[in-house]
Amino acid sequence: MEYKTLNNGVKMPAIGFGTAALPVDDIDSIIRSAYEAGYRMFDTAWHYYNEGKIGNALAGLNISRDEIFITNKLHADNLYLGRPFRRFQIPVRSIRRAFENTLSKLRTDYLDLYLIHWPFQDYEHLWEEIVKLQEKGLIKAIGVCSFEPEHLERLKQVSGIVPAVDQFEISPLNTRKPLIEYCKKNGIQVEAFSAFGVGRNKDVVPDIMSDETLASIA
Repeated sequence: MEYKTLNNGVKMPAIGFGTAALPVDDIDSIIRSAYEAGYRMFDTAWHYYNEGKIGNALAGLNISRDEIFITNKLHADNLYLGRPFRRFQIPVRSIRRAFENTLSKLRTDYLDLYLIHWPFQDYEHLWEEIVKLQEKGLIKAIGVCSFEPEHLERLKQVSGIVPAVDQFEISPLNTRKPLIEYCKKNGIQVEAFSAFGVGRNKDVVPDIMSDETLASIA
C-alpha cells in the first residue's frame, strides 16, 4: 500500500474506500471484501447515515485499530438535529457532541482524518473547533471537502492552521487543475472523490463511461 505524508506528518493511504452509496444490508460483506482486497482507508460521514453499520463492519474484521485509517466528515445539519444550518455562533458542546456521537457509532476513540463536509456558513468557526479536537488528541489530521482557494485562504487567516487535505471531485470531465495547483503550492494533500463523475444530467454532460476517448484508452 502506498501512503501520502500529510503536512503534519500523518501518513494516509493513497487509495481509500468510499462508503456513501453502499447498500446497507451488504455493508459487512463489502467492507470485509475491501479489506481483503487491500484497502486500509475507509471514508464515511454523518450525512451518509451509515456510521453505525461501518463501525460494526470494521469491528467485525477483528484487527488492530492502527491497521486502518478512518475518515469522517462534520456536516453542519448534524449540529442542530437536522435543522437547516443558520448563520450564528455554534455552541462548542454541539460540535463536541456530534463528534463524540460519531466516535461511538464508529466504535473508535479517535479519527485519523476529520473533514468539514462543505464550506457551510460560518465554516471558520467549525474549523476553529475541530482544530481544538485535534489539539486534544482526538483527531490525527483535519481537513475539508470541496473548499475553493478563497475558503482555504480564509482558514489560514482565522487560525493559521492549513488543512491537511482538501477532498473534492476530480474526473476526466472535471479536472480541477487550478485548485490542484493551489493545494500543491500550499502543502494541502489533494484527495479525489467520484473519479467517474457524480450525479450528472446526461442531457447536458455526456456519461463518462461512454466517452469515446476514454473507451478507446480502456
